[in-house]
Amino acid sequence: MNQQLLPPLFANLILSLLIILIPASGFANEKSSLQIATFAADVTIPIGHRCMGILPTKAKKIVDPLEARGLILVGSGKPVVLVAVDW
Repeated sequence: MNQQLLPPLFANLILSLLIILIPASGFANEKSSLQIATFAADVTIPIGHRCMGILPTKAKKIVDPLEARGLILVGSGKPVVLVAVDW
């Protein structure tokens, strides 16, 4: 997939979720609010770590670092976390 398309697709997903979740969260109520936080983390396995956690093969070099990106929606109920992991 073209990397230039990923940010617009991610933005469209966020916008779609907000359109669905804001009315359901009681946003019209003055006491409730919806907060959004984004995050990104390097999730590349360390050198020497077993691949997939159980395979006998260990990571010898990093060819392509892996990243996780996501967002957290916090409202009146439990937080909702959406994450996409690059592999």
